[in-house]
Amino acid sequence: MVMNIRIDARNVIQMLIGYERTIPIGARKGAWLATLDMQKEIRKEIRNQGLIWRGKLLRDTRARKISKNVFGLFMPSYGPMLDTMATHAVALKRGRLITQWAKDKGITARFITVRKHPFIDKPFLKSSRKTKRIIRREIRRAIKRKGR
Repeated sequence: MVMNIRIDARNVIQMLIGYERTIPIGARKGAWLATLDMQKEIRKEIRNQGLIWRGKLLRDTRARKISKNVFGLFMPSYGPMLDTMATHAVALKRGRLITQWAKDKGITARFITVRKHPFIDKPFLKSSRKTKRIIRREIRRAIKRKGR
C-alpha cells in the first residue's frame, strides 16, 4: 500500500511573512517605551535634586522621535553643562538669572561658588537595565496580537 502525504506550507509561509512586519513594529514600540522610561527617570532625578527653580529643565526634557527607528532624549543645553561642569566662581551681576536665584535664596555676596549636580548617569543606568526587558515584552505582545 502506498501512502501519499501532502503538506501545504502556504499558510505557514503567509503567517511568517506577517511576522516580518510584526516584529520590527514591536521592537520600535519597545524602543519608544524605553525612551519614555528614561525621560521619566531623568525627570524624577531632576525633582529629587531640586533643580527646578524655573522649571525649564524639567519641562523641556523630552523623548522625541528622530527618525523611523531612532528615538532620543532632548533637554536644554544647560542640562548637560549642569551635570558635568567644574566647580567655579560666578559673579552675581545684575540681569543674570543666577543673581535672581541667589536673591531668592537670601544670598547677598558678590560671588558664589557653583558646583556640578550630576543627575544624568544614575537614571540613565537605571533605565538602561530595563531597556532589553521592555523591548522583549513589546515584541512578545506584537506576536500575540498577530496570532489572534
